[in-house]
Parts: sequence; structure tokens; C-alpha cells
Amino acid sequence: MKKIALLLVLTILAVSFISAQTLSVNTTSSTLNWKGTKKVGEHFGVIAIQEGVITINDGKIISGEVIINMNDIKVQDTDDLGDQKKIINDISSRKFFNTKNYPTSKIVIKSIANGKLIADLTIKGITKEISFKTKYSITENKLIADSEQFSIDRQNWKLKFSNWLKENMLDDPIWFTVHIEANL
Repeated sequence: MKKIALLLVLTILAVSFISAQTLSVNTTSSTLNWKGTKKVGEHFGVIAIQEGVITINDGKIISGEVIINMNDIKVQDTDDLGDQKKIINDISSRKFFNTKNYPTSKIVIKSIANGKLIADLTIKGITKEISFKTKYSITENKLIADSEQFSIDRQNWKLKFSNWLKENMLDDPIWFTVHIEANL
């Protein structure tokens, strides 16, 4: 009887893996938007998605991993190239994103239910669970997913400034929206 039950479980798992499809994230059309607020304003921009895969089964996202290129951060709230460079230097520094030692971050999708995606977010080697609302659609060969705006508390990932004044001016939440397009 135990052998029959084990065989049944293995058959069910095999069938579900056969029907699962892995889609490659289109890094050109996918975006990760960020926004940091401070006592007297805000900065915002995009961070490049380096690569990723999304696994779907029966028209539903079941898992995935998106690698974020922390050395490809753009600032979009100012056209002043000098200001952009200063902001990027600040957030790329050892105390904040430490992009020299941690050139990538990643989001690992654990589940999605009732419009809420649950994932592990790794920044600077620190992994914490996050969740946010997202909507997605799947056509024959393409997935399009858009998150609602969500935030993380930068203190949970030890994202700090060396400069006391800048550290105390920056609010703790960092806001994100994610747009993913993935193809077979």
C-alpha cells in the first residue's frame, strides 16, 4: 500500500513538472523603479534587471528568480549629471548598497496567492521575506506582471549613509514598482 501511495505522489509531481513552463525575463522591457524620500524631497529612478526566470503552471506563477544589477542604477529626478553622479555614489557606497562587494541583488518568488506575491529579497547578502500586490496576465508565450508600489525598510538590510546628516535626512522606506515581461 505504501508503494502505491508513493508511486501516486511521484506521478502527480511528475505530471505537474511536465506541464510547468519556465519563461525568460526580457531584461530590455522589464523594469525595477525605485524611490527614496527624505525630509526635503525625494530621488527616484530605475535599477536594471540583469536576468531572470519565471516558472508558471496551469496559468499561475509558481516560482521565479530575478537578478538585479546594482551597478546599473539610474537617477531620473534630475537632469544635472553632477547631481546624478553624487546620488549614485552615495547609494553605491560601502555603507549603503556596497555595489563593489555586492554587484547584484535578487528576488526569489516563493508563492503568489490572492494577488499577493511572496518572495525573498536579498540585498548585500541579507535575505528578508517581502510581499506585495501584483497583477499578471499570461498569453500563449508571454507573461506580463506589474506590482503595486511597495516599500522595504532600508534598516532591515543595513542600508545606511556614512554621513550623519544624510543618514538622518533619509526616510527609512524605499519604494519600488516592478514591471516584468517574460517569454518562452
